[in-house]
Amino acid sequence: MSYYSNALRGIAVFAALPLALLVNGQAEYSCSDTYLQSDDPVTPMPHGYPWGPKTANNTDPFEPPVTGVIRKYDFTITREVKSPDGYEKEMLLVNGQFPGPLIEANWGDTIQVTVHNAITGPEEGTAIHWHGILQKNEQYMDGVPGVSQCPIAPGKSFSYSFLADLYGTTWYHSHYSAQYGDGLIGPLVIYGPQTEHYDIDLGPILLSDYYHANYQDLVEGVVSTNQNQTAPMSDNNLINGKNNYDCSQKLESDTSPCINNAGIGNFKFTPEKVHRLRLINPGSEGVQKFSVDGHVMLVIANDFVPIIPYETKVVTLGIGQRTDVLIVGLPISDIKTYLMRASIAAAPCSVARNPDATAIVYYEPEVSIDARDNYDTVRSTPYVVPTDTNTPDDHYNYDNVGSTPYVVPTDTNTPDDHYNYDNVGSTPYVVPTDASTPDDHTSDTNTSPDDHIPDDNTTDANTPPGTYNPYGNTPNDSQNPEDLDNKSFDPKAFSTDALHLEPPTSTPWPEFLDSVKNICANDDLAKTIPWYPIKPEPEPAKTETYSITFGQNETGFFLWSMNNVSFRANFNQPVFLLAATGTDNFDDHPEWNVYNFGSSSSIRIIINNDGPPIPHPMHMHGHNFFLLAEGPGRWDGKTIINPDNPQRRDVHILRSNGYMVMEIRADNPGTWPLHCHIAWHVSAGLYVTVLERPDDIKKAQIPSIIAQTCRDWWAYTEREVVDQIDSGL
Repeated sequence: MSYYSNALRGIAVFAALPLALLVNGQAEYSCSDTYLQSDDPVTPMPHGYPWGPKTANNTDPFEPPVTGVIRKYDFTITREVKSPDGYEKEMLLVNGQFPGPLIEANWGDTIQVTVHNAITGPEEGTAIHWHGILQKNEQYMDGVPGVSQCPIAPGKSFSYSFLADLYGTTWYHSHYSAQYGDGLIGPLVIYGPQTEHYDIDLGPILLSDYYHANYQDLVEGVVSTNQNQTAPMSDNNLINGKNNYDCSQKLESDTSPCINNAGIGNFKFTPEKVHRLRLINPGSEGVQKFSVDGHVMLVIANDFVPIIPYETKVVTLGIGQRTDVLIVGLPISDIKTYLMRASIAAAPCSVARNPDATAIVYYEPEVSIDARDNYDTVRSTPYVVPTDTNTPDDHYNYDNVGSTPYVVPTDTNTPDDHYNYDNVGSTPYVVPTDASTPDDHTSDTNTSPDDHIPDDNTTDANTPPGTYNPYGNTPNDSQNPEDLDNKSFDPKAFSTDALHLEPPTSTPWPEFLDSVKNICANDDLAKTIPWYPIKPEPEPAKTETYSITFGQNETGFFLWSMNNVSFRANFNQPVFLLAATGTDNFDDHPEWNVYNFGSSSSIRIIINNDGPPIPHPMHMHGHNFFLLAEGPGRWDGKTIINPDNPQRRDVHILRSNGYMVMEIRADNPGTWPLHCHIAWHVSAGLYVTVLERPDDIKKAQIPSIIAQTCRDWWAYTEREVVDQIDSGL
């Protein structure tokens, strides 16, 4: 039995009476009346789009509109046998899919996801975290077991409901132990005002390391007395869940079925059109480097934050990070096939047996090519911090790139006008407004995933791959656009033979190869300037410094620590619920690593990487933090990059032997996790709990489903021994 093994046997005494009183009178869970749909179909807002006359110009990203639209999804989590790269293994999946179904919404919508825990062989608890969503005043929907909720017990369900409070690209994943390393991940896109013109949205592109061993076996090694097992090496790297694997690399003792040439993905580009790629790193450990041979990228957003665009040939993504880029299609004269590349950065940045993943970019010309804005016109006007925010058209103007606001369609009866990336043209992809009849959304698009993602990794001959057709194998599928919810994310690999493509002969950018080998950090902060300027307070109300270290505890187990404490959750006692029922002193539970910041209006956090020389993608829940400074060594206590408008995001790579200085506006009461997003590091305790505005937490109205979920979990742990093999997260 491991150091962390423990029978969490139903500590039902946990604040049961106060919690019951807290939710007394709420017979069923519902979101705030402000966001409830009416009995009539939702109609457009007065200006035809939910944020009124605003474009992204001078639109405060922290003031979402109230659309009155609810997007409903239904997730069933099971253990399935799959072989994304040809190697057969058990995985944990949403609706049988890997990656999981795409969630889509408009900025200001409410997203409701009912999660059914159907994991068997063996049973496990679970919980889903919606990465980067602020969960303002609703931390109980954050999906972190032992912190914001009890786990969802086997055979039970939990309905998450949260506001699409930011817009852009993100993902969701299990936050129960390292479950997401076994495939429990999926993309989430929230459409909102645009800052840059683009013609074609290629959708989410997930770049993930991949392990053939199951996550429990890996975690048993990570939290052990054997230091050689504390940093497991990934077996492959995937683009949208696909890549080839050389089965000859298997150990002779490994009897798992395996096929070579499982297939890679293809992405269709159109000459001279502007393509938007939504890059996500949902992996367990590997820092990803992304590039497309022969194509320069324009970075337009990091995490949920649109930025002033800049050109690059390589994008770096730590675990949990997202970057949106634009790529202009080459002229017809340059049409051929090219390689899209995702490579895991070399050691000591990351460790991987097969670090390189590829997909094919191929071109399909239109009958008539209308040369659109290219980078020269998109970026023709330099960024100017506005002095008068009442005249947005005078600022942030890249030849009127953002002058056409993102519009929610008023007529969703013509599906061919929407959801077809081949015909998107200059109008960005939109989510229809008449999604307010949830009974109409229970389509079967996610109940039979094998209809959409065949095991043979081939595609219909009629399917143009890479157009990100969310409805399955037939382009222009005439499903009702109201069936937005539960659409199948379709990341299958396609056969180049079926498409009659010439094998790519392109070569990687030298800058890409150099970055893979030598660079283990995000781009310079001087480059990453948010589109909407926000200035932090000159001096924070409170400052805290954390030191990250690694070593053996008194029993010889290797653990990660922040300020010499290795975190361990108690699934039966969520910290947030204890805070909501009156607890603000957690001295009796040092393993929860709680720092009480009281009613401080702003909090500055300095993190020093004092452990082994490896990076840590540091993620904070509940906030887009200001990143004031970062670099090697120690902060000088003075230097702030872009002090009037510093970078904001929710994950940043802390350099090896380096520091980062972050700051938050303490305006979101909660017990917020701050942790390394490397699965193996947080499993081994690299985590701090930021207790923000505890007096306001006590005023929270907790939905009854939260208490019921704990009762279900307590009942389960009364009859079953839960072997918590790691920190719980």
